Amino acid sequence: MTHIELLDIICKNKDKIDRAYIEGEIFDIPTDLIHCGIFRKVGKEYKLADTYIQFANIMLKKADIDITFGNYIEEQKKLMELKEEYLKSGDFQYLNRIKVLVGKLYERLSDRDIGINAKVNDIISDNKLSIELIIKEAEDVDKRIAELIDENINIRILLNKEIMSINNQELKDFLVDIGIEMEILNNNIHAYIQRLSDFILRTKKRKEQNNKLASIANKIMNQKDEDLTYLLISNAQ
Repeated sequence: MTHIELLDIICKNKDKIDRAYIEGEIFDIPTDLIHCGIFRKVGKEYKLADTYIQFANIMLKKADIDITFGNYIEEQKKLMELKEEYLKSGDFQYLNRIKVLVGKLYERLSDRDIGINAKVNDIISDNKLSIELIIKEAEDVDKRIAELIDENINIRILLNKEIMSINNQELKDFLVDIGIEMEILNNNIHAYIQRLSDFILRTKKRKEQNNKLASIANKIMNQKDEDLTYLLISNAQ
């Protein structure tokens, strides 16, 4: 199957794909969508493949926790292996492979940045969850984002020291350009942490206020309104 044939299948079945993306699963699926890997059969139902959902979420800038977080250990190991092979052989094909892998690494970091931003926006704007659940989810994401800072430092050290030490000007220029873009992504992470920290603080204050109001309301219901009277006298607002 060629790429244009895949696009043709997607266009012909866009309504079914969209319904599955929104609803989660459907039953009537053309075999072409199964053969090309867009759908997976789970029991008697058909669901969109994770790879397609991830692709769609990235393109639509939607949050997907599985995309947002992850490590890049394998890419870092492979870069060191390619560097060693180049230094041994002097074969410029290894330099090309290093550039391709660094480019893919940056693409993953960029996709992760989109996912983190979308996830933070979802948490801050989600009014359906209870305050307790919102705080728990926000703190969990905040912790995981903070862990990414150390990972970013390791990647930057690898690129700036280990890979940059390769004596090839074209590669050095490429790494400088990529490094500038990665610095922007790194600054974004700090901004996301600040947004979440501020949101968690505000939400905890709101929870505390709600608890106080609930306590006062309960006393009023039990005709014990001394606290309410004191509150109104001491704080006109």
